[in-house]
Parts: sequence; C-alpha cells; structure tokens
Amino acid sequence: MEEIWQALMRENKGRRIKKVNIVLHGLVEEKDLHVQADLFDKAKPAAAIQKHAKNEKLSKVMDQLNQKFGRDTILLGMTANQDKSGTGTKIAFTRIPDIEEFLE
Repeated sequence: MEEIWQALMRENKGRRIKKVNIVLHGLVEEKDLHVQADLFDKAKPAAAIQKHAKNEKLSKVMDQLNQKFGRDTILLGMTANQDKSGTGTKIAFTRIPDIEEFLE
C-alpha cells in the first residue's frame, strides 16, 4: 500500500486527493459460499486448516444445542458467576419489541 500511495502522490504532483475507491472482485453468490476466506492469510498450513474445520464443527454443534434446548444453553466466555447474557431481545432506537420477543 505504501508503494501505491507514493506512486499516486508522484502522479498527482501535489494535488489534493478527494476520493479513494476500493474494487471488490472474485465475489460469489451466497448459495455458493461455504466458509468466508481469511482476508489476511496467504496460505494456511495443514494444521491451521484442521483446527479451523474442528472449530467450525464445534460451532455448528453449539448452535444445534442452543436451538434444541434454548438460547444460552452453551455460551463462550462466560463464567459460572455471571448470571446475565449478552444475547436476547433488546430495546432498539427505532421500535419497542413485543413481550413475546423477550420470551424466546
């Protein structure tokens, strides 16, 4: 990025830059997307790929248990003495939820 920026400065000869654009390419339809690629990882070693697959499987199992037994059945980063959850219905700026939404 530094090299590109310096080339841009030389090309503009001191003129003020008013806009910077970003071009996205290689996009796929959502139905074809299985796992979001790592933006900063050039090539993952086999161990990292296996760990990612294991974490992905664990995450799916946690989602299934929470869906079957109720929200917050399994949580990450909570200790036993914390009785409040960060999930659940919140009162937003644009609307007040119905009472049923708090009972999900």
